Amino acid sequence: DKYLSFIKTRVELGEQVYIVVPAIEESETLNLKNVNEHELVYKKYFPELKISVLHGQLKSDQKQDVMKRFKAKEIDILISTTVIEVGINIINSTVISIYNPERFGMSSLHQLRGRVGRGDKAGFCFLITDKSTSPDAMQRLKIIEKTLDGFEISEADLKNRGQGDLFGNDQSGHSSPFKFANIFSHYQIYEKVTRDLNKLTETHPEILNNYLIDLIDDTKISSTI
Repeated sequence: DKYLSFIKTRVELGEQVYIVVPAIEESETLNLKNVNEHELVYKKYFPELKISVLHGQLKSDQKQDVMKRFKAKEIDILISTTVIEVGINIINSTVISIYNPERFGMSSLHQLRGRVGRGDKAGFCFLITDKSTSPDAMQRLKIIEKTLDGFEISEADLKNRGQGDLFGNDQSGHSSPFKFANIFSHYQIYEKVTRDLNKLTETHPEILNNYLIDLIDDTKISSTI
């Protein structure tokens, strides 16, 4: 297998590898099982390598110990959940393999691949999917594949997920009962509103001020924006 040969070659060059597995729903038990299953697989393929795991059920001092050993190059392959998404800076790690990337948001994928290639060595990111991955999910992954521009990825993520529920807890806005303008498809409306507001500020500022006062009195708006 070319992928496994590549992993072995990078480790033989003295580099280190992240293997990231997705959270399964919100179950810590299932997440731990997911990590452990991947650990068994990689230990089977690479019995000679030093492989360890990092996940949410480890105590804080245990997590710190694992990362300390990884930074000290005492671990070749670290199999982890997304706890490594931010704040991890191991210069010698050059490969990250992300399983079931369709389960991650595009911004998370961009953050995760930023864990490698942080020094003078090239970084490599593998997105490992299965045959059941939908065409829509593959299209999103293609965006990650073709660009390193975080702004472009965020824009595509917003188009895909929606802008969120402004007055609720939903992180995706497509099913919101409220109708909000979309900055992409309604851009001309935004421009017109901006022109009208500028004109109103010059000609009838009291009208605008009274309207803003009414908005401030609306607790749903004043506590959200």
